[in-house]
Amino acid sequence: MKNDTSKVKEPLVSYGLPSFRNPAAMIGFISGFNQVSPYLELLKENTKATDHTIAYWLNINVKTYRGYRKSETILKPDIKEHLIMLVALMKHGVQVFGSSAAFGKWLHSENFILGKKTPADLLNTNSGVRMVDDRLSGIEYGDNA
Repeated sequence: MKNDTSKVKEPLVSYGLPSFRNPAAMIGFISGFNQVSPYLELLKENTKATDHTIAYWLNINVKTYRGYRKSETILKPDIKEHLIMLVALMKHGVQVFGSSAAFGKWLHSENFILGKKTPADLLNTNSGVRMVDDRLSGIEYGDNA
């Protein structure tokens, strides 16, 4: 039986995501990034977020999000960048927690350090994604969740 991370690691490795901490790599990746629906599926499957939540994270309406999932629509660069950052964050979270289920539980749980908000509440901005990623790095190196 495969564990949760087997679903995540293979696709993420094959997509060769850049670190969002490296702006030059991100800009280069965004210019050639056109296959949106696999990333959206990966994000939905591994965060257990609803369509409404993912649309909120991407700052688009639910109807638009569902359209992106069904077709190879060309996204604006800012939405592409945010989607890549979310998937990279998800990859980091699964690495830290060991499974998408554990990461999803943490992502949707109230967090004292984040002002009693859930990490998922902060993912609609690039700064919020970075803040949540910083929390993951802290957890990785021994800070409290």
